[in-house]
Amino acid sequence: MNTTPVTNQRLRILQLNMNNSRYAHDDLLNGKLADDWDVVVLQEPCLDRVGNTRATASWRVVYP
Repeated sequence: MNTTPVTNQRLRILQLNMNNSRYAHDDLLNGKLADDWDVVVLQEPCLDRVGNTRATASWRVVYP
């Protein structure tokens, strides 16, 4: 029999359209907004010359 207490946890997802803006992307990377979410989904992120998006070391980037 499982004696682990049941907790009511929810997956918190933040979806943002960055509109290819480097400033919006930098603000997200340097701010605390993303810390409150389990998953952050970016539409139209700012890409570098080779087509990669910017991220912090604690982020896991997944491309479609």
